[in-house]
Amino acid sequence: MHNDIDPPVEVPDQFHSEKVAIIGAGPAGLSCAYFLAKAGYNSVVFEAMPEPAGMFRYGIPEYRLPTETLMHEINWILAHGAELRCNTRIGKDISFEELQRDYAAVFIGVGAWTGMTLRIPGEDMEGVIDGVRFLRDANMGKKIEMEGRVIIIGGGNVAMDAARVSWREGFDEVHVVYRRTRKEMPASPWEIDAAEHEGIKFQFLVAPVEVIGDKDRMTGLKCLKMELGEPDASGRRRPVPIEGSEFVIEAENLIAAIGQRPDIKFVPEDSKLEITRWNTFAVDQQTFETNVPGIFSAGDVETGPDIAIRACANGRKAALGIARYIEAKRREAA
Repeated sequence: MHNDIDPPVEVPDQFHSEKVAIIGAGPAGLSCAYFLAKAGYNSVVFEAMPEPAGMFRYGIPEYRLPTETLMHEINWILAHGAELRCNTRIGKDISFEELQRDYAAVFIGVGAWTGMTLRIPGEDMEGVIDGVRFLRDANMGKKIEMEGRVIIIGGGNVAMDAARVSWREGFDEVHVVYRRTRKEMPASPWEIDAAEHEGIKFQFLVAPVEVIGDKDRMTGLKCLKMELGEPDASGRRRPVPIEGSEFVIEAENLIAAIGQRPDIKFVPEDSKLEITRWNTFAVDQQTFETNVPGIFSAGDVETGPDIAIRACANGRKAALGIARYIEAKRREAA
């Protein structure tokens, strides 16, 4: 890439006649497209956003993953035999039923783009935003209409990304509030170290209870101090509120980065697809086929929010499952 030399593209001499529809040009969808091409199958990748890469492009900040590097990799993947259609939203620009009708198989890899709410009073005030949307807007180059002090709620890598992007956007103060200790934070330790080095302030064993403000504008966050009790289902010690420990952190903005879930409203109600209580698709872990023949899924829309490399790996496994499915249908028709 640094020497402007195109890497070799190795594909079969002849592709099969069947095409596969891929919903989502993120890590899972692009990996699936690449390995389908290696197996001799063309695909069409439908992407709702203006550019491909999913959370790689719109979730991971530019300073961590430069867009130029990302697009160099993606263009190489597409050169193997995948057609990309951006600004195409399933359920609006093309129906899910059309994909089922016109393609030999459908792969769903839409990710988890909906930020979880805090479920506390006042979070509908002006100045409150979820971390996924904040990072997406920042990565798209949109002007961040926020200034002053900002509080980030959460302890994962999305929270660290939101905090470090906030610092780069020029907020007066950046606070990270987490209800456990630093030891229990799921974020990568080096991300926490980098955030501290940049001057971001951490408040541990603190939980938000109410967004307070003047009319509809946030002015602060009421919090409770916590202490760690017995381990919960995750194996981490459960935070327990300390009675009478309320205090307020003054700030004009709040970014909630406590989790994400998939948005699968594009799937018709009569699709018969099995959906879990986490709003993800249930799949066969060997083939990544759903309970509906010919429909496959991988990535965050199948696992819930997870690391990107697992989405890539499962996209590859799904490509193999799709190839075997199409070959079996071809043998049935012979």
